[in-house]
Amino acid sequence: MSSAPKPVWTLVGTSTFDAALICLGSLREFCRDSFELHILSDGTLTPEQKNESTRLPGTHVANDDGLREKVEAQLAGFPVLAETYRRNVYLKKLVDIPIVAGPACCFIDSDILFFRPVSGLFETTRSHDRIAEDRSVTPGLRDLLSFRGRLHGYLICGFMDGTFPSLADAERTLGRWRDTKNNVVEQLIWAVAKSRQSLEYLTLDSIHIPRPSEPIHAFRPSPAHFGLHLT
Repeated sequence: MSSAPKPVWTLVGTSTFDAALICLGSLREFCRDSFELHILSDGTLTPEQKNESTRLPGTHVANDDGLREKVEAQLAGFPVLAETYRRNVYLKKLVDIPIVAGPACCFIDSDILFFRPVSGLFETTRSHDRIAEDRSVTPGLRDLLSFRGRLHGYLICGFMDGTFPSLADAERTLGRWRDTKNNVVEQLIWAVAKSRQSLEYLTLDSIHIPRPSEPIHAFRPSPAHFGLHLT
């Protein structure tokens, strides 16, 4: 008896919409796991873009009616997080996604392009939270933090499967390291929140972060995580 498709969430915005459809299309083409893709707008998708997104097989666009009000209500008791959220689009993953998907879910960025078949990405059973790893990108997190205890310092938040950090976790972390650069804030929150938990790192055969001038054939064997900005 086959199991039900695993719900997988992603965040898409107008500024990267065309590229996102290509990347998500490659995920659908090459991933051999059974999954349903749920797209959440970052608040900028048009009705036409939402309709076009559902042309990808097994894809649904989440109803985001009233989401802004729900976010504001959730952030009301967390002033540092609320201020950072307003200027850092990456925190929509940590705040918006759990509101619509629940506190434990599977998330993948919409800017990862796959070039070959992959399986085991969306496992239906797991013993630990799973998160993508790249040791060439984020080891500097260890230098940013003076944190007692074991720290997960090599994670990149392009893929996460498990229980998301709570808003209280995010508030405490940002209160202590408020001046952290925007592009590593999300990793910082995950690293601290999961520092005393076991994580399963997902390497995807070393996700490649391409340089703007790099020819596509240079990294074709591996998935490419472009790091596109939503807005």
